[in-house]
Parts: sequence; C-alpha cells; structure tokens
Amino acid sequence: MKPQQRFCRMFLSHFPEVLKSSIDSLVQLVNDDDGKDNTEIMRMVYHFLKRYPNMYPNELNNDLLERKAREGSPSEAKYAIKILSKSQTKELSGAAISNYLLPIDSKSEHLATHISSIATLFETDPMAVETSASDITITIIQEILLKNDVESSDDTWIENVKTHTSLNSKILALSLFVNRVRATTDKDEESLNEVGVPVFKLLYALVNNGGDIISTKGDNKPLPQNYSQRLRLAAGFGLLKLAKISKLDHFFDERISCLAYLVQDSNPEVRSRFVKKLQASITHEAISEKFLPFVFYVANEPNTTLKSSTSSWVKSLLKREQGKNSILVERSLVRLIHLISHETKFLEQLENDPSNAYEFAANYVIYYLQCVERMENASLLYYLASRVKQYRDSTISPELYEEEPRQSKVTALYCIAELCQLAIKEVCDYKNYSMQTWPGKLHLPSDIYGPMGSSEEAHKVVSKIYISDNIQIGLRSSIRAKFGGLKRRVDPPISRTKTKKVKRARSKPKVNKNVPLRSSKRSSKKVTYVEVGSDDSDGSSSESDDIDDSDFE
Repeated sequence: MKPQQRFCRMFLSHFPEVLKSSIDSLVQLVNDDDGKDNTEIMRMVYHFLKRYPNMYPNELNNDLLERKAREGSPSEAKYAIKILSKSQTKELSGAAISNYLLPIDSKSEHLATHISSIATLFETDPMAVETSASDITITIIQEILLKNDVESSDDTWIENVKTHTSLNSKILALSLFVNRVRATTDKDEESLNEVGVPVFKLLYALVNNGGDIISTKGDNKPLPQNYSQRLRLAAGFGLLKLAKISKLDHFFDERISCLAYLVQDSNPEVRSRFVKKLQASITHEAISEKFLPFVFYVANEPNTTLKSSTSSWVKSLLKREQGKNSILVERSLVRLIHLISHETKFLEQLENDPSNAYEFAANYVIYYLQCVERMENASLLYYLASRVKQYRDSTISPELYEEEPRQSKVTALYCIAELCQLAIKEVCDYKNYSMQTWPGKLHLPSDIYGPMGSSEEAHKVVSKIYISDNIQIGLRSSIRAKFGGLKRRVDPPISRTKTKKVKRARSKPKVNKNVPLRSSKRSSKKVTYVEVGSDDSDGSSSESDDIDDSDFE
C-alpha cells in the first residue's frame, strides 16, 4: 500500500464527517458496479456509517452488497457485510449470506471471498454463523490450513497476498478464527475457553514453527518459504489483535515468549512489520505492558534504520510516560530479565561457556539501558533488578527449587538480574550518575514471579554472587565498549582569584523534605505496580476497533 493511500485511509477512518457532502456520490459509485474492485469506496461508506449509523442511505443496493459478499473480492466481501451490518435488515442479510456460503465448498473459485465473508460475520453478526462453527472449523483446518498444493522454492517476499489465492485463503482463515474468539468474549468462561484454547494453540504453533504446520506426507507439497513468512507474521498479528481484549489475558502466558522469534525473524519484512505493529499497539495503550519487553529484542537488528527508529520510539515513549508520572518503561525491565533468562541459547551456554552466555544476554540489557537509563531513573532500575532476586520464577515447577545444586534453568533468572545490576552500576559510574536508594516498594508481576519458599531461601539468593569476578571484569569492558567508548564526565577546573577570607556565621541549611528524588515527581506519588495484563485502559475490543486488511497481511 502506498503511503498516500495509507494516510487517506487513516484520515477518513478518524474523520468520516468530511464525507457527508459526498456520501450520495459514493453510494452511486457502489451501486454502479462497473466491474472494478470497489473496496476503497466501500471502505469510505462503511466508515461514514460507522460514525453516523442513523444515516444509512436508502439508495444503497443491498442485493448488490449481498452479491459482493458471495462473489466479490475478499476485501469487497468484508466491507459489503460491514455496510450491511449498519442496515435495519442486517439480520436478514446475515442469514441470507450464511445460508448461501455454508457449508463451505473448499473447491469453490470464490473460496477466499467466502472465508472473508464468514470471518466478518463472526465480527458483525455471530449468531448467523455460530451454529455452524464446528463444521466451519473442521473444513478450515483440514482443507485449507493443513493442505498445500502450491509448489515453489521462491523465498521472495509477497507484497500483495491477494494475488496468491491459496495463501490469501490461509491468512483469511486465521482472521476467521481470531474473529470467532473475539465474538465469544461476552460468554461464560467455559465457552470462551472452548473456543479460545485451540485458536491460541494454533497461533502459537504457527509462530514457533515458522509459519509451517503442514505435514509433507501424502499429496501435500512443502509450504513455500514466502508463504510461511506471511503466515507466521499473520499469526503474530492475530495474537496482538486478541491481546487488546483484557478478558483473554490468561491465554497470554509464558507462551508469548515466541513473539521474540518475530522480532528477530530471518526475513526483514517480518521483523519490520511486526515491530511497527507492536509499537503502534503499545503507543495507543491497546495491549498489556507485558508485550513491551519484546521491543528490546531489536538489539540484534542488522537494519540500522529499524534499530535507530525503535530506539527513538522507546525514548519518546519514556518521555511521554515520565510526563504522566508513569514508570511503565522502567518496570518493563523485570519482564525483559525474565524473557532473557528463558532464552535457549543463554541456558545452553550458561553451564558450558558462561562467559559467552553473559555476553549474549548483555547485548539485550545494554540496548535496554541505552534507550532507557537516565540519571533520574537509574536508582529505580537498580532497585527493580535487585527485586528479582527476592522472587522465584513462577513459570518453573516449584519442585526444581528444592533440588541441590539448583539447575541452571532455576538460577538463570538471578544471573540475568545480577547482570542488570552490574550493567546499571557500570553505566552510572561511566556517566558520573549519582545513584540514590529508591525510596518506594514495588511488587513484581505475579504471572511470572512468585514468592520465595522461605526467608532462608531469600537470604541465600540475595547474598549469593552468581557472576564470577573474572567474568565481571570482561562484562565491564564490554559494557563500556558498547556505550561508545565514552569517557567518564569530569568537570573542568575553575580558575579562581585569591580573595581575603572572611569568617561568617553559619546557619543550618533549610531542607525541604518534600522534594522528590526524581524530576518527574514520581517519588511524591503513590506508585502502584500494575499486575498481569492490566493497562490504564480496559483493553476491550469491539467493532469500534476497526482494523484494516493489513492486520493480517
């Protein structure tokens, strides 16, 4: 999509009132049906009706819209149903369309269109398709997602998925499943889990397996690489879309660590698009803060433009949050520590080659500190890193904590926490920051951190040094090098003329006890650590959260 088109879409979605004087002409263009793809015009009509639902034009040809839902392009079908959902006869239209489309004919030349229509019905009129949901799911899984009849060794990025019918059908199938989960959020927990569990399992599997879950047994051909690129990206987008709904937060457990694969994907388009989507979701406070640490996996990004823009985005977010007396960016450190401690590469090297293991982990920590650490928040960052050593990893079996000696997967959390403490202190010393004791007390997120087994265990962990002295020496050198070889800041000497000394009566200096330790005045506020999945907003999602086709592309 060209930047001009993207801007136009964004502008009209936020200011549809500019279409008031043109709505009659737009309706006429839709009704004319000259054989061209009318997606953009239909999109404009929908956004207008979304803002002004009581102004549904009587001139709109509903029969034509129903035909678009059956035989138009997938995008036309989507907006045809969205427009019809604003009409007074939406139930009749939804029933008529679903009766025609179901059961799904996997051999139909309009298969992608039919999947798009059903996916949209799950969003706008779920009652029209929910009774057939089981049959729809079976057909989608067996005939579309687990089959491939396209043979290709091309790994060139596919810019327009609409030109690849098979791939487009698979991506639309993921959209269908995501919309069905969204439509179930107003039901009881049992119904929600019945629908949500297999969908989340599918999305996580696609990300973990690089977008390919197809067995090559039988007549199936290996999935083309450029197809798998698009599918794992679509799965990641689907997870971010579902993350906007707070009621689904329990599905985003330790499995979300797989999103780091997308940030560090082998394909630059996957990396760039996912990072930008992630940033947009965080900027608009649409998803939980638990997703913020994944941004710092850009530390290994070879594209200097993307890495630089991400650094600028983090610094901008930090400044904005500081203006709101929020420590959202700083407290993401404890989640980043947890993520790194579960990195397979780190765990493998920790026992056999600890020096390389810490260098590997330090790369992420240093990038985080380059973006976040300032003189005014250094004490908070150090406090958060030290707090980690007062908790257990709640995602690890408690039985492992009873073993002696403890396995590396248990001690890894404390190793990374200690690495962060070392790095923060080194940066403070390097930049001549004064680091005072953080005056508050924060609790760490309960989805990944749990209480110690006993006070003796807590004392033992806190007092133990996990990084040996010789490794610390190497890490300090590495930290200084990665911070650009900056020299310690030293104030230049000030020349003074000799003056006659005069004794003066001394008075006790006035101390303002209310002056905060931080310029942002956070210390004068009561800080509440936001627990699992909680945001300042409710994180809910509805049809008002309209999302472009690019959400799954």
